Amino acid sequence: MRRVKDVSKIDNARIETRGGFAVIKRDPIEPERVGAIVLLPFRVTGYDRDCDRSLMARLEGIDADGNATGWDVNSVGIANGVVVTLDELKALGELS
Repeated sequence: MRRVKDVSKIDNARIETRGGFAVIKRDPIEPERVGAIVLLPFRVTGYDRDCDRSLMARLEGIDADGNATGWDVNSVGIANGVVVTLDELKALGELS
């Protein structure tokens, strides 16, 4: 396992002229191949009852340091999730 490739530092900018104006253009870069499986870490912030009285998790996205990313996801089932500690999450990035 490894972390998703960081393409933020790849500079593929070029200047093109459009109608007498110079504009900066960048080609999109796919950080991973189509079909790659990516696991995203979330923290459980609570639970809500579903219509069948089971519980659905309230989740917030976190980074590898456990800081909230601002991405909140509501009513997502976690039955197929993988539970890891923060140390285990950090270790995933060290396996590459």
